[in-house]
Amino acid sequence: MAHQKVGRVAGALLVVALLAASACIKEDNTVTLFVDANGQVVWSVLERNVRSDAKDRDERLTEEQQFIVAARVHQHPAMTGLQRLAATNIKDSILQDKPPYTVLTEGQFTSLEAMGRRLLNVYGMTGTSVVSRDAEKWIWTLTLEYVPEDVSDQDAAELTALFGDHLHVALREGEFIDADGFSINEDKRLAELAGNPFEPRDRNDPPKKITLTWRPLKRP
Repeated sequence: MAHQKVGRVAGALLVVALLAASACIKEDNTVTLFVDANGQVVWSVLERNVRSDAKDRDERLTEEQQFIVAARVHQHPAMTGLQRLAATNIKDSILQDKPPYTVLTEGQFTSLEAMGRRLLNVYGMTGTSVVSRDAEKWIWTLTLEYVPEDVSDQDAAELTALFGDHLHVALREGEFIDADGFSINEDKRLAELAGNPFEPRDRNDPPKKITLTWRPLKRP
């Protein structure tokens, strides 16, 4: 695979067309959801070693140029995905401007609950995203009831960028104590998503549920 309105829309359409034509871009993509003590979430996408694996030199240069042009005009899939999810304080930085490129893209959400709800709504899924409290524990439950099999090229590119090769949830304070659909690191501050919960699901399929449970840091 903030300008005048007409210019921005035209530029976005051009970038989408360019990305759709590119099929040989490779990258190492690590995604982390940083959860603050107040529940706010920073969705961070780090795309490293972005390059084309095309054997033809001209084709390789074209595909790599398409990627960096999209990043420079803030229309690469990680950015457009966060924009569509209505994240706030969105920013991106090109850390390496020659191939293989490195680009960092981040956006903020008020909570895991709000983030999950927007994800379901924007990408045509049905389900629920709820953060609840049980005594000292906080529990995030994401339930997927329907996940469409056919998605647009733009949706596919954005979801691929937003979830990356590995998606982690990291606690700024506190520790994870239980999880379903995640594996918890030994220090209990990092949880990694296991598998792909967003595989197509028919409305008659049983719901898919993933949960994260954590205990906030006790203050004196």
